[in-house]
Amino acid sequence: MKKNQRIKTKGFTITELTAVLGIIAFISIMSAPLFVNYQKNTKLKSEARILATNLRLTQQLAITEQKIYQLKLYPLTNSYQIVNAETSNIFKEVNFDSEVSINQISGLTNNLVSLNPTGGVAETGSITLTNTRSQISTLNIKPSGYVEVID
Repeated sequence: MKKNQRIKTKGFTITELTAVLGIIAFISIMSAPLFVNYQKNTKLKSEARILATNLRLTQQLAITEQKIYQLKLYPLTNSYQIVNAETSNIFKEVNFDSEVSINQISGLTNNLVSLNPTGGVAETGSITLTNTRSQISTLNIKPSGYVEVID
């Protein structure tokens, strides 16, 4: 073997590994705010869909039991209840995620959605939810009791 000839080995040098780790760290740091924003938007959409599902549950209870059921909204505590209007028994109570709040309720007297035994509502209206990034999701309640979620 010649004096200046080196044995070539397969592998990475410290410089190459450092460069790759630096690139990975840079990408991670740059993507963290995007992930947080995505997570907050996902929570908002999830809470809106859960509220829509619970409105449908309230409708099904009214139809099945042939009684008036109400979904009562409490904006100050960011919660709501499903209540049998005749007995005042609470069927279910739900609190919104801490990052989601009730922004606006329109068209609903006393923040109540009342569903009659046919599944229709006494009043149509809308409920607007917001998150900490001021993104909104709106639920529209139609006369038939149909709930539309607008993200």
